[in-house]
Amino acid sequence: MLTNEEIQIYGALKKLKIPYEVFPHPPITTLDEGLVLTKTIKAAAVKNLF
Repeated sequence: MLTNEEIQIYGALKKLKIPYEVFPHPPITTLDEGLVLTKTIKAAAVKNLF
């Protein structure tokens, strides 16, 4: 089972259509780490559009 934090991160990745399993990520231990990871991924995804 995914933890609550992982579910939030997975949801954010899913919106960006990035599979959680294939995205290289360290084990997420805190919600803050997850949110930082999500923001980083969003920034990278947006950057790749230009």
